[in-house]
Amino acid sequence: GLEQPDGGVITVFGRTASEGRVGYVPQHTAGALFPWLDGLQNIAFGNECSEGDAIDIAEEFGIGKYAHAFPHQLSGGLKQLFAIARSVLSAPDVFLLDEPFSALDYQNRLLVEERLLALREQGATAVIVSHDIESTVLLCDRIAVLGSKPTRVRALLPIRLGERRGVETRFAPEFNSVSKQVFRALTGLAGSEVNAVA
Repeated sequence: GLEQPDGGVITVFGRTASEGRVGYVPQHTAGALFPWLDGLQNIAFGNECSEGDAIDIAEEFGIGKYAHAFPHQLSGGLKQLFAIARSVLSAPDVFLLDEPFSALDYQNRLLVEERLLALREQGATAVIVSHDIESTVLLCDRIAVLGSKPTRVRALLPIRLGERRGVETRFAPEFNSVSKQVFRALTGLAGSEVNAVA
């Protein structure tokens, strides 16, 4: 990670967090990028990579032309893409993604979904907190619907769309059926102040 724990040990799949890398993308990208580093330097920060690797991932996410812009010069969506690109470049065993699509326009959302689906096929694990039913159904094997006061799992829904998925999976009848289940779980809890789907 970018910071060391003050105490204790964090393990991922039986290895310390530094051995089993964890990629984290926070909801608010203001704290995710260092203001004194440009986009490319932010991607490379914390990653053992060449400048060429950082440039390649920037191009893959369509942000290469902003590589030398500083965070204050970027929109919220571009900041989000830089934070996601840095996380993907670190090749973690586990991704922790907090509202990864909240600042993205639809085209960039599809781009990120495709990249995350490719990582899923390679065996990467992700924990995603999101209010976006469509993206969550597409990317996840299980969805936990969370309620508030106190926050707890209100429904746990298995997603059975098969291993091979693409952004066009959202047009499959099974996708609509699963999305409807999630929607009903959320609306059934509307009076319980639903927090998110994860």
